[in-house]
Amino acid sequence: MSKIILVTTVRNPDPSFHSFLDYHLSIGIDRIVVFIDRPNQSELSALAVNQAVTFVPVDSNLISRLKKAKQFDSQYYDLEVQIRQIAHVNFVIDEFCEGMDWIIHIDSDEMINIASGSLSEKLSNIPENCFQVLMPNHEAVPTTLELENPFLEVNLFKKNAFLFSSLPEKAVARDLFVAYQNGKSCGRLSARIRANCVHRFEVVGTKEYKTCLLGEEIAVLHYVNCGFSRYLEKYRQLGEFPNVWCGKIEISIPFHLHSRDLFLKNKREEMKTLYEEKIMLKSVDLDGLVTSGNIVVCDSVTKTLASRKTALDTKALRSNFLEQMNSFQRQ
Repeated sequence: MSKIILVTTVRNPDPSFHSFLDYHLSIGIDRIVVFIDRPNQSELSALAVNQAVTFVPVDSNLISRLKKAKQFDSQYYDLEVQIRQIAHVNFVIDEFCEGMDWIIHIDSDEMINIASGSLSEKLSNIPENCFQVLMPNHEAVPTTLELENPFLEVNLFKKNAFLFSSLPEKAVARDLFVAYQNGKSCGRLSARIRANCVHRFEVVGTKEYKTCLLGEEIAVLHYVNCGFSRYLEKYRQLGEFPNVWCGKIEISIPFHLHSRDLFLKNKREEMKTLYEEKIMLKSVDLDGLVTSGNIVVCDSVTKTLASRKTALDTKALRSNFLEQMNSFQRQ
């Protein structure tokens, strides 16, 4: 069976991050590498972990090691989270993947959903000439303004336009989304891959490999902006970011730019209205969208987590986390 490593970068994770770790370990992820963006040890020492989870502080020591890579973007590493994420994935490929077959990069507000069977089994059956498997992303629809743990409380998702056949259906699906729609990927490590963006991998030195699609067999559930307080905090952290990524790529997500502008103008009530209309779909006939297939009910995450009741050992981190952070800083 395939061995799978998962990579994510987090900043100031809230208690729901327990669920992120626990769920992915429960579905067959063999190792998780967590990059701690602007690490705060006192906050992070409350996280739960086991030996399958490795924490890497994003500090001067890591950056000096990253700079040795040819692809390192020194101009935008500090400015763009996506540039940091790409660098972190490639660092994991170089440093942490011995004995692993596949690598997956997702954000800490995302969960991998498997339609049936196991993730390892599905990836083990992928043809050898396939270097990456695309995972369509579905976008969460919270039904309350505030949530304590979205992973336990949300089971409605906007279905990705990629999975519809007709152009009118695809148009409706695209209009419902407020964030990215181009999915994420599983990368085959034996193919000498590198991350070329946060969504895709590329093969170095050959064109013999291809990309595979499994429809909805493996998907990403994106819990974007779940909870109004989280939504506000996101744009507080982002601040006055430009209209382009890396100084040249136009940001083509209107909701993202509009949210920034409202936050900077301190228009909290307008942000609340925008959140209710675009995230919660408060003025939309949800039952009708479920009937049409634009919204799907997916409760595998909530059921899995509810049945486990947090299997991770919360005492392990105080020694394991601090030991890992100090060890990495000594390297």
